[in-house]
Amino acid sequence: MSSLGGPSGPTNPEPEPEPTPWIPASARDVEPVPDGMIRRALATLDPGYFALVMASGIVSVGTELTGYPLLSEIVLWFTMVAFVALVLAYAARIAWFGVYVRQSLRDPTTAMAYFTVVAGTNVPTPAGPPRRLPAVRRV
Repeated sequence: MSSLGGPSGPTNPEPEPEPTPWIPASARDVEPVPDGMIRRALATLDPGYFALVMASGIVSVGTELTGYPLLSEIVLWFTMVAFVALVLAYAARIAWFGVYVRQSLRDPTTAMAYFTVVAGTNVPTPAGPPRRLPAVRRV
């Protein structure tokens, strides 16, 4: 008779399974976040934090070019301290929380932020003629 459940059709058709939304592999295999404030901060450290080094280095160069050498040195010192702190934090993250690093490298929403590490590494290095660094005294 009818395909909607009459005598010739099924009386209790099984409902079709709902389509599962697309979930990135990194979100499916997420490790539980560790306990403790420092462990949690290291495990979930975003690679985009190197943008801090990029931005402060650019401000340091800009203030030097516009004639504010003291402000440039202060910002350069901040840039160097931030650079060292982030390098140590990322090294600790790789050593102790490698699973989270691999997860963020596989996830396209966070993997692109690793380019800030490359760009941030270039900012504190001298580009062009060498200039006097705050810790170097000329003889």
